[in-house]
Amino acid sequence: MAMLDMFADGDPVVEWQTSLTDKDAKEQEIEVMGVRFLMKQEPQPLDGDETFAGLRTSTIGTGNIVWDGSMSAVKLLEASERTGDPALAKGSLSGKKCLELGSGCAGLGGLACALLGPAKVVVSDVASLTPLLRANVQSFLAAAGDRPGLCKDIEVLDLEWGKEEDMKGAAAVGPFDFVVCNDLLYGVDNIELIGATLEPLLHAASVILFVDSTFSYATEKAIASFVKRRELVSRPISTACLDAKDRHEGIKATVVEW
Repeated sequence: MAMLDMFADGDPVVEWQTSLTDKDAKEQEIEVMGVRFLMKQEPQPLDGDETFAGLRTSTIGTGNIVWDGSMSAVKLLEASERTGDPALAKGSLSGKKCLELGSGCAGLGGLACALLGPAKVVVSDVASLTPLLRANVQSFLAAAGDRPGLCKDIEVLDLEWGKEEDMKGAAAVGPFDFVVCNDLLYGVDNIELIGATLEPLLHAASVILFVDSTFSYATEKAIASFVKRRELVSRPISTACLDAKDRHEGIKATVVEW
């Protein structure tokens, strides 16, 4: 397992597990709830490194590759009833509008939602990533064919956190009932920017699923503070229902009711 120095000098070093996907492959076959498709990513080794291990997230675009939180989120949505959480109960996404924030190059969380009968799915990231994201969505839809329950209305949007123009564009498509955020809490300050970005996109009954492979004590405190200030409800979701190959000790999942 590789390790990443997640923060600037003087801040804690946090392990980022890398056991669930190949971070160095430019393309690999990915399975999302029984749909196998060819997913492309763009590893960006720096400073002479030829592999993923040792790269600092402060110097690469984290969205260019698929992180473990996305893979575990797919499996949690697939095993929704076994989690025991009402937000993930069978049929809970039927007819709903779903958003994946910070989808990266593949949007796996959004693609998993698309197989659970929603009315619409939006996957999103910064403008530099959306062309690759769009190509992977098309690859997924081609592989999924006419699978029952599939929502083919999957829209790719530019949505940079805190960027007013992008937020207005997303708000015009929403409000969203269910939001997936995978491996977005790699910095403790991210939760506030995520909250500010999502606020105009949600309604009083929206649900957010956070799945992260970099969860730390500092992140846990940041989420608790965020939830308390906004008077929200949050609860952890156990990953014990997943097969050992689909999780590791670094994976943490949390549901937040808006």
